[in-house]
Amino acid sequence: MKMKDKIYNIKITALLFLTAFFMVWGAGMQITAEAEETDPVEITIDGIKYTLDEENQTAKVTYYSEKDNEAVKEKVVPSEVSYADKNYTVIEIRSGAFSMASYLEKIVLPATVRKIGSGAFIDCSALREINLPKGIKTIEMSTFMDCVSLEEIVIPDTVEVMESAVFLGCS
Repeated sequence: MKMKDKIYNIKITALLFLTAFFMVWGAGMQITAEAEETDPVEITIDGIKYTLDEENQTAKVTYYSEKDNEAVKEKVVPSEVSYADKNYTVIEIRSGAFSMASYLEKIVLPATVRKIGSGAFIDCSALREINLPKGIKTIEMSTFMDCVSLEEIVIPDTVEVMESAVFLGCS
């Protein structure tokens, strides 16, 4: 195994450990009964997978497939996606959604995004530019970890929570 692979495996293991720790710590011992939920609806549009919340008519970006999009250098996340004659507002980029998208150089996020999950853009080695829209409230830990090409980023004054190691390994 190459040294770079070993270091990457150690980083991912550490990120997973920290995520699990904070999930357990934050969950506490509170137990509540919840109504049975149906499986969420997942759709894929232009290589981006979304999980839809039909009750609130919102969408969360859960995954980006670079496999069929290697030539794509810029990706625009829409403010809304449509499914079954309904529009869903994109409000979140989930943990790891764009991780290791090594060809993307620019990502444009809509003004509707309020939260970016941990490691959402981890190891996007070619990423030079990303906008953080005004209105975003939460940037979780290690969001841009090892985005070594990231040149500049403006944090809007609407950010209320910015967790640790957001820019760890960036130049």
